[in-house]
Amino acid sequence: MDLRYVSPSRKRVREYLGNLGCDVVISASETLSEAVLREVEKIYSSRNARRLERIIMNVASVNGRFAIVMHDAPDPDSIASAMAFREILKNYDIESDIIYGGEISHQENRALINLVDVDLVNVSELDAGWARRYKAFAMIDCNPEYNNVSAMPNGSKSRCHQL
Repeated sequence: MDLRYVSPSRKRVREYLGNLGCDVVISASETLSEAVLREVEKIYSSRNARRLERIIMNVASVNGRFAIVMHDAPDPDSIASAMAFREILKNYDIESDIIYGGEISHQENRALINLVDVDLVNVSELDAGWARRYKAFAMIDCNPEYNNVSAMPNGSKSRCHQL
């Protein structure tokens, strides 16, 4: 294997060496910047994980219940993420419901729900005061600004935490 160092300002040299058949051309500054970025992401993720744990512990301390809210017409990644968060909450002995709005119309999405045997609650099946039963809301794979979260009740923003 032919391995050579190339400065990032020497893009032409990198291309030239690649055309000569070099198997690997390494830019030291790109490698360093990627390593720094990974470390910053670890710190950010760790901070968010601690914040999430504090929120979960607060709900657990009052025997609260979580509403895990997905976007309307949830897809497999939204469903799987909600299921994963429900499992995390179970480790803290916290009960939760997975709630969505709209319809699950794609056959493959319905097949997934049947296959994994997950209970989902459509917001249209809930009574008007349903939100009062929950101490916190976890918004999973959704962005209320895009107006695709009909399951988010009015006045619940104070119990909805963004990480």
